[in-house]
Amino acid sequence: MKVSRTILVLSAALLVSMLVGGCGSGKYVPKANEDLYGTWVNQAYPEKKMVITPGGFKTYLSVTDTTVVHEGKEQIEGKTVSSNGTVSYKTFGEFTSGPYTGIKFQWVRKVEKSGTVLEYVERPVAEYDPKNYSTEITPSDTYYRMYFKSEQ
Repeated sequence: MKVSRTILVLSAALLVSMLVGGCGSGKYVPKANEDLYGTWVNQAYPEKKMVITPGGFKTYLSVTDTTVVHEGKEQIEGKTVSSNGTVSYKTFGEFTSGPYTGIKFQWVRKVEKSGTVLEYVERPVAEYDPKNYSTEITPSDTYYRMYFKSEQ
């Protein structure tokens, strides 16, 4: 009887430690209504429209276009909110169609507090590495982009 009680107690302790350990992994779980999701436009770029959804994105040559130029899968690694309300994301993924098919990337994206301006810096990478994220988003960066929220 003592042995079975000891096994039961040890099994319960192991189960609890596995559950607590799993919760502490720090992996961000995106919400269905992330500030990043939606339709973003900027007439200054060849891809004038970008639609970001949970797990991916699509780009288009015009705001009214329905033909996808690029498509990719994307995961949010982390999200932070600054004291002024700006939401920053670290994401990574891969282009799955279009001229950049197979190219992997890491993005640092920032959505202003108003929710209407998206800025980001992209880094093409050979393989995902948390050290490959840009440390800042600056307009002088070769891979800098700015888009504006659209109601489409």
